[in-house]
Amino acid sequence: MSQNNFSMKPQSKLPMIAISIGFFLVIMDVTIVNVALPQLTQSLHSSVSQLQWVVDGYTLTFACFLLTAGYLGDLFGAKKMYLYGLAGFIITSLGCGLAPNAATLISFRLLQGFFASLLIPTSLTLINNVYKEDKARANAVAFWASSGAIAAACGPVLGGILVNYYSWRSVFLVNIPVGIIAIYLSSRYTMDIVHKIQKANFDIFGQLLIIISIAALSYGLIEAPNLGWTSSYIIWSFTLFILTFIIFLFVEARQAYPMVDISLFKNPHFSASAVLGIFLSFGFYGFLFIMPLYLHTIKHFTPLQIGFALFPFTVLMLLGNILSGKMYGKYGARFPILWGFAMSILGFLLLFVLVHNDLPYTIMIFPLLLMGMACALIMPALTAVILNAAPKSKAGFASAMFNTSRQLGSLLGVAVLGTIINMAPNLILGMDISLLIAAAGYVISVLLTLIFIKPN
Repeated sequence: MSQNNFSMKPQSKLPMIAISIGFFLVIMDVTIVNVALPQLTQSLHSSVSQLQWVVDGYTLTFACFLLTAGYLGDLFGAKKMYLYGLAGFIITSLGCGLAPNAATLISFRLLQGFFASLLIPTSLTLINNVYKEDKARANAVAFWASSGAIAAACGPVLGGILVNYYSWRSVFLVNIPVGIIAIYLSSRYTMDIVHKIQKANFDIFGQLLIIISIAALSYGLIEAPNLGWTSSYIIWSFTLFILTFIIFLFVEARQAYPMVDISLFKNPHFSASAVLGIFLSFGFYGFLFIMPLYLHTIKHFTPLQIGFALFPFTVLMLLGNILSGKMYGKYGARFPILWGFAMSILGFLLLFVLVHNDLPYTIMIFPLLLMGMACALIMPALTAVILNAAPKSKAGFASAMFNTSRQLGSLLGVAVLGTIINMAPNLILGMDISLLIAAAGYVISVLLTLIFIKPN
């Protein structure tokens, strides 16, 4: 075990701030980009499917490499990988901001997602390294989680301001100065502990299989409207997804050091939480992708107006996280999860009525507030369920698995709902169908919660 020189006081907030900035950037880059989508269409002459790849390219590599990032942090040191992640995130943000066409932008978004994946597991490891006392560590983790909620809330507004007064490129370039500050603070005020592990433990075959599987599924869903569902490319894409996923399950069940511990899915609480994470992100991020297109095309909102229009959807996330913790402590995880999904169903159905009848935006504020609060109620409780369902020795994997399932849900939400918008004869009909599908997914989530999540 090796350790670098580090003399900060345990109660210092500087390490906590340095570590949280990386998480802030990762989450903000999910919500800030959506506001820029309408201007991207005009500036780079992007199609809907290309817009989907701009969003999903980031999510694809982010989801695929989360588990690998944890391994790399263990092998080379969390601090080193966190700094590499920040540096790569800055460079790829610059590439996105200077991209001359959609293809280049998508390429850099894929790389950006990989470097983003390095920041999540390593940041939590750094918190554990720096804060040894339980109370200090709990406060640091709470601050870290809150920074993500704040990033999600301010992303649309900041994106609206930047796009409105500058251009879509600024939503990527803004990462550069913030990232540089994070590198400076992290290099000075965090410590590293490197555990000697064997390189042979890395499941490279499993990593390749899951990348191919998820990429093939994403390609099939996104490109089907352009190439046709009966196109040989689309058929082969879905076939490749099924084959590689089956092989992946077979390989992981027999690996000595698997990337995914299949045995944990025998626990119904663990499996249900992972599936619920997929459904939650499917509706949340799928809606966050299609709503700016609706506001721009139908309501003729400017980027600034779109940013502030989405603000109610995200502003209550911090408050929802606090309420979820109180509900969980008093009633158990099932209570906030059920209430959250039920509130979201109501929000989707209200928006369906409002969008279908083309009613003023001001009436939409209530369901948007409802849905934002609902998501924040669900997330902490689901996280607690999946962590409690796994042995303490595998808590890191359980956390990474839950984050991976959420990213997979986000990827599928953008792919499926974006494809519906792309295929529909008009945007209003596409919105109607998308909102009903999102609501149906949450109805299934309510049933899964009632069946698999115990009352207390």
